[in-house]
Amino acid sequence: MPRPSKAKGLSAEQIKAKIRDKGITLVNVADDHNVGHSTVRRALRLYMPGGCAAIAATLKMPPHKIWPEWFDENDTPFPDAY
Repeated sequence: MPRPSKAKGLSAEQIKAKIRDKGITLVNVADDHNVGHSTVRRALRLYMPGGCAAIAATLKMPPHKIWPEWFDENDTPFPDAY
């Protein structure tokens, strides 16, 4: 599927706010999903498969809704997302 031309996902601050609204921190997200703390933190700005999966699971949102610039509608990462 072609990449959306003007895809706008959540900003890092919006993601952090949604996590805080759940009463947890990025460290909790990492620990709950057995992912490194820095992996989750870096996933806010860079494509990190484990970090993205942990954040998406925590927010109960499909990855393409959070990061449409990295994922297609089937939640498959775009080849250049890495």
